[in-house]
Amino acid sequence: MSRSTSMEVRRKELLKDVSAHVAAVLVDLNIEKSKAQLAGNEVMAHLANHWGGQQIYIPKETDYWAGDHVMEIYNACRGGNFPEVALKFDISVRTVYRIYKRVRRRIIEENQGDLFNASH
Repeated sequence: MSRSTSMEVRRKELLKDVSAHVAAVLVDLNIEKSKAQLAGNEVMAHLANHWGGQQIYIPKETDYWAGDHVMEIYNACRGGNFPEVALKFDISVRTVYRIYKRVRRRIIEENQGDLFNASH
């Protein structure tokens, strides 16, 4: 009898979750439940067959990249408190670093001006 690894368990949970979510969305759109479940299973099978064996990072915080939260996250950063900011906004520390770096670069560019196209 073989034991499932943590990765196998997580992979199965992901695929089941995708299948269930697709079915739930389709039922919400008034698709017959049996057809919605079939579609969910087909999407699950496609993901497993097409993407199986690959390592893919899926950030959970995609809303933050385009939302109004970006400046709020940036303003919450005070040097070494990135882990606390990540917890506060329920995003990864890596994303806090990315947001901080991107916003800081944009602010510097806005304040620095263009040396070659300066208006006199």
